[in-house]
Amino acid sequence: MRTYRGKTKEGRWVYGWYVKCRGHHYILPIHNDRIGFDERWIQEGANDEDGWFEVIPETVGQSTGRKDESREKIYTGDKIEFIPVDGSTKVRQIAEVYYDEKRTAFCVKSIVWNCPLSFCKEVEIIHENPELSK
Repeated sequence: MRTYRGKTKEGRWVYGWYVKCRGHHYILPIHNDRIGFDERWIQEGANDEDGWFEVIPETVGQSTGRKDESREKIYTGDKIEFIPVDGSTKVRQIAEVYYDEKRTAFCVKSIVWNCPLSFCKEVEIIHENPELSK
């Protein structure tokens, strides 16, 4: 299962599982890679790092399972710069990463390009959810 990330109202990026509950959006941190989130970590005296983080819904992005040239994970909502693998151009393109239900694939979209993320090489993240990074 792929993980998610989201930005808290305090402006901090948090990573883990995504939960929507009673109209609120949360990221649950992963304490143990083998079992994921474990509510037993939350106990008396636990700090904020152990609990659920409420996040801004528009900042929630799912991990694509790919990394950029700097080995940073790529999430939906990221703006990336890339070169198409089909060789149609050597000019770097800029696009946003999203999940396409019809293709059942992570894709990129821009004014010119709308193709699966797997058709991109030399990928670099240039903004994480750019419209909300202010």
